[in-house]
Amino acid sequence: MTTPGNTTGSGGPSMGGYKVTPDDVSAASVYVTNQAGEIDTKIATLRTYVAGLSGCWQGSAHGAFEVLMADYDIYARMMHDALTDIASGLRGNYVNYVESEQANLANLRKVTLPPAKF
Repeated sequence: MTTPGNTTGSGGPSMGGYKVTPDDVSAASVYVTNQAGEIDTKIATLRTYVAGLSGCWQGSAHGAFEVLMADYDIYARMMHDALTDIASGLRGNYVNYVESEQANLANLRKVTLPPAKF
């Protein structure tokens, strides 16, 4: 993807100054999927460490600790779901982008112009 003032190829910047190709969208989907996996691993590692501290808490503090750990699990799941939903949306956008471009090209091929009158 190019940014404003930045161009690739022979053309200038597109509307708004951004250019995105289907490959950019596909690569972004893969990137977000990979990041979701890495974040899941880090969250699980942190949870294991913090859960090991549960024995340090007694009485109502232990109850509060358990509530916070349950919240942690909920928010970790929400983070995972958000990232995987973003990746899924990007994959869908890739498919739509490619199909739209193919339909546009097919429609252009059907256009017949009258011969030039010089």
